[in-house]
Amino acid sequence: MSGYMPTDFGHEHLPNDGPPDPQGAAILEDPPPEPPPQHQHELSHAKLPTEILCGIFALCIAGPTEVPANQEKSPWNLSQVCSRWRQIALSQHDLWSDLRFEMGGHEWDHCSSPGALYALLMQVVLSRSANRMLSLKFMIGHREPTKTDIYPLAGCLRVHANRVSDMSVLEHEHEREEHPQALAFLKGTSFPNLRSMTVTVPIDDVTYYVSWSHLEHLKISHIRTDVDIWTLYDLLERCKSLRTLASEIFYPLRWPNVIFCVCMLKLTDLVLHLTNMNGQMLTIFFDALRLPQLMKLDLLQGEEGISWGLPLTIAITRSDHLERLLIDIHIPASDCDMLLRSLPCLVEFILPWGAVMLDATRQGMAHGDIAPRMTKLMCGATRSLELHLDMLEARMFRTNATTIKDAVFVFDVSGDGFTFEKIQPEHQKRVMELKERGVNISLVNWNEAYAVTRATFPFTRSFDWRKMVEMFQSWG
Repeated sequence: MSGYMPTDFGHEHLPNDGPPDPQGAAILEDPPPEPPPQHQHELSHAKLPTEILCGIFALCIAGPTEVPANQEKSPWNLSQVCSRWRQIALSQHDLWSDLRFEMGGHEWDHCSSPGALYALLMQVVLSRSANRMLSLKFMIGHREPTKTDIYPLAGCLRVHANRVSDMSVLEHEHEREEHPQALAFLKGTSFPNLRSMTVTVPIDDVTYYVSWSHLEHLKISHIRTDVDIWTLYDLLERCKSLRTLASEIFYPLRWPNVIFCVCMLKLTDLVLHLTNMNGQMLTIFFDALRLPQLMKLDLLQGEEGISWGLPLTIAITRSDHLERLLIDIHIPASDCDMLLRSLPCLVEFILPWGAVMLDATRQGMAHGDIAPRMTKLMCGATRSLELHLDMLEARMFRTNATTIKDAVFVFDVSGDGFTFEKIQPEHQKRVMELKERGVNISLVNWNEAYAVTRATFPFTRSFDWRKMVEMFQSWG
């Protein structure tokens, strides 16, 4: 690979950082050649104070440091200029505290014992961070670590485990290899200060490895389908300190003998990607959870549609501290009304596929009796734009409710999109007047709404649905 040092190299290619390492550990890049003595006085950078160089080096870092060394990127290239820069770069511990390890890629195919080699590389680079807290990213390639690889990797991690605060085990973009044992190198290692964990490789049993009681942020995607919501319950039981959770959940392949309750006292943000689920199972899931501090809830459905029911609406309304609610599922207008009436703290409400609001719902919002704190709204407005504009205008003069500053109205129409020119002239004038008063209004076709459900307000047409359709068709 261009820019990378070879990985199956001998010690003649690995000069030492400093004093000889007792285990033969060596650094990852060759030292820079010294300039001839007669030219050293001509180098302007040699006159810069160390403090200024340290500040410059810190500004040069744009993301985690890659291992093996990519000599075209910082901080590796900084250590190749001269011996002084090298000494400063190696002793500036913050440059080596955010690391990205490429594991299982093509380099592994050319190594007789890649796990031992990577453990050596990890140990050298991690030692440069001194006592700094660590953020580690492990990129799993087409070949996951074998049992022979795992032992030395785990041994290296144990030495620095108490300094790890953020860890990610990620798959490369466009790769969909299954790695059911991708977290095996973490087994048996305690991470007492781990606060954030992200796993995007397809794995088979997350609870087997993720059992850290101090974990605050957890994101899991691409779980294999034999992991169901009961496994997620088990995970939540082990992670009672979670504040944010993003995960996929599947229809259960097994039914427990007892439905137990899980109380997550600290959880404030919950994002669920629903795969092969139905409304009844989702209701059972929420019935078994106690989320007294939940403030943000995103429900994103997969390819299979989910039938929404009143019991599920009732289960969600128990989290009466909700400030953001995103439902990527078609729900009845009556359930939308109940949600808005029962969640007084709502600030952001995103419902792109639901039925058009009831007149009573809009009137309650106009008077400030429903969702008095709301400032961001996305909802269907087919054949009801005038009524929604009435609501926005009336709400601006209410003292008991905030003004809705960002509004996205979705129209179920065919064609290339719902543009401003397609609405009636009198509505165009009202929209422009609201915009002049500071209300950000977007009128979109239903297939453009996808961009908002995965992004943030205000809505912009940076997402081109037609191009994505063409891309999917080209993939066959």
